[in-house]
Amino acid sequence: MGDLSGLAADQELGRRNSSAAPASRHLPHAAASTEAYFRAATAILSSPPDESEPDISATLLKRHYGLEGSTAVLSSEVERTVEVSLSDGRQLILKTPARQEAVESFRFQSAALAALQGSVGFAAPTVIPTNGGAMMFEEEGLSGYLQTRIEGVSLH
Repeated sequence: MGDLSGLAADQELGRRNSSAAPASRHLPHAAASTEAYFRAATAILSSPPDESEPDISATLLKRHYGLEGSTAVLSSEVERTVEVSLSDGRQLILKTPARQEAVESFRFQSAALAALQGSVGFAAPTVIPTNGGAMMFEEEGLSGYLQTRIEGVSLH
């Protein structure tokens, strides 16, 4: 684990260092900045989804996963996020990128979620493999992945 003997000395110096005192006076400002950031992020996430493009979620769901269900577009910042309700009561989330540049990010996201399967101590969605067993689908200019939906209240 390494030598920790210098840690106590560094902490003691920090307590005696008078420059640490002014930093503590800025905590209310930091809290206000955090609150403003949170409110701005919440406003973005609670805005209605962009409906400018036709929703082909049901087609993608059937083509790549062999599933049928009702779909509802949710608000999101970068990707197109669709809530899927299957007839057996399961709730899923289908994510597709709004821009082609997001494909690499989707590869990372789906791989990261897949790596979390079986972990304990926290809730994480499970990636649903495509009909071919892949973690995400990719076709001409379009990609995405399907995941389980974690219970909770949506901001939209």
